[in-house]
Amino acid sequence: MVLFLIGFMGSGKSYTGRHLSAQLNIPFIDMDDAIEKQQGKSVSQIFEEEGEYFFRALEHQFLLDIDPEESQIIATGGGAPCYHDNMELMNSIGTTIFIDTPKEKIAKRLAKGIHRRPLLTGMNELDLEFFYDKKMEERRPIYEMANFHIQHQDIEVLSKLIQAL
Repeated sequence: MVLFLIGFMGSGKSYTGRHLSAQLNIPFIDMDDAIEKQQGKSVSQIFEEEGEYFFRALEHQFLLDIDPEESQIIATGGGAPCYHDNMELMNSIGTTIFIDTPKEKIAKRLAKGIHRRPLLTGMNELDLEFFYDKKMEERRPIYEMANFHIQHQDIEVLSKLIQAL
């Protein structure tokens, strides 16, 4: 079983994935970390040197390379489902879960790690709020194509859901 955790940046996909992995004894992969390792540079460097389109192509290739027979939990990047028909691809090879974290929590998390996120470079709190509203309006219809939609990062609930699959 391949399980994809999707949602906005800062929604807790990686945190949730690591905890589910430990609880269920299923390997966890953070898509951004895997791409950084493969490319030998950070996501920020890839955006700066190659551009967003190149990065989105790397995300798509990552998904194409997944073995659907290999059990794993994958935390995608926030934009990954929204390009190259990736959401349809993920739904065809695994189970998708949209982690829908409240805007206020995401804003606090993003403000702390703004330097690590290339799409947020140079933004202040007001910019972040505007960015979130705009991007979430674009992305929500795609995120809602997920097989499951949860309102919070309840590891126990998710663990039971996954075990029932």
